[in-house]
Amino acid sequence: MIYQTNFSDQIQNLVFMLARRYGNQAKTISSVSDLGLMYRNYLKEVQGREASTIDQLVISTDYEKAASMAIAFNGEADSMLDDMEQSSIIKMENYPNVDLQRIKVENAIQELGLLSSDHYSLLHLFITDIFILPSNGARGGSSSDSIGLIWANPKESYPITDVVEFLIHELTHHCMFIDEQRYGHYNYQNILDNTNWADSAILKKPRPIDKVLHSIIVSLEIILFRDLVIGHPIKPKVHPPTTMLIDQIKKSIVSIKNIISINMDKNKILVSARGMDLLSNAENTIASY
Repeated sequence: MIYQTNFSDQIQNLVFMLARRYGNQAKTISSVSDLGLMYRNYLKEVQGREASTIDQLVISTDYEKAASMAIAFNGEADSMLDDMEQSSIIKMENYPNVDLQRIKVENAIQELGLLSSDHYSLLHLFITDIFILPSNGARGGSSSDSIGLIWANPKESYPITDVVEFLIHELTHHCMFIDEQRYGHYNYQNILDNTNWADSAILKKPRPIDKVLHSIIVSLEIILFRDLVIGHPIKPKVHPPTTMLIDQIKKSIVSIKNIISINMDKNKILVSARGMDLLSNAENTIASY
């Protein structure tokens, strides 16, 4: 989300999120270390999750620790917004190649540091933990129930740039989570209604509005990262080719705007002013492709 706003805006979002809870105490923040410590306190108090350490991103492969993180990650298993039963997609079992996956993620983080210092710095600030567990249906993800926590399950055969894209993908979700904590993005009472769902830019199927807006912002960040940093891969493994992503984003924007318009005619609000600003910015940016 750095390329759709900027690095400074993302830091401000985190500070304002903390200020909403801690008030003037947030004014005492004078360093990245102070910010990280207060952020971790916030995660413990608000979401009930304690980060592994005070000041660094930790990749967990130990089964007991990873399984505990997965429980926090899954959050409310019966949530009506869990349209794809994502809460049951992680397999709670040991995986023999977990150390190879850890090395794959570690190498991608180092590569990200060489490619984009802003994304690298934000990853280390916003993400406190990455846990590795297997799945039959997915290669990782993020959850609004566990801000700062990423689940990773990369194939050992993935090229390093694809795992870097995975990190950009998940970091962008967390930027959106924190942005929402600051501004508010949705009227959840209205978006629960599946007649108000729109087409996802990533999965190309009807999904709740919150998932669709995320899919648009995440897909666009991947395109911009390719455009500005790594180039456009011919046969990417984690995300579709750029031309396909562009087409899917444009279709998703049309779909979500149509649903929003229909509800506005009924005096129902689905997306906040901030959510609409993010959507409009994405529409203006993708129009140049």
